[in-house]
Amino acid sequence: MKKTTDVAMPSLQELNTALTQVNQKLKFGLWATHSTYAAFLLIMSWANFQVANGSFTLWLVKIFPLLIFIPGFIKKKY
Repeated sequence: MKKTTDVAMPSLQELNTALTQVNQKLKFGLWATHSTYAAFLLIMSWANFQVANGSFTLWLVKIFPLLIFIPGFIKKKY
């Protein structure tokens, strides 16, 4: 029976490779999140002014709760 403590530790090169891969995925995830959020805000704004009863006040009521998240996006605090 093999003990679990007999497993070799990853080398420094393997750890650096894994860290690089994680950073690439993180950058893509941040880009995807921020761009889709911006697209959502633009679509919400566009849709508000396409209807006959769309107004600036109604737009603010719809958009303001979504704008609260922007400082967290900038600081990267999720």
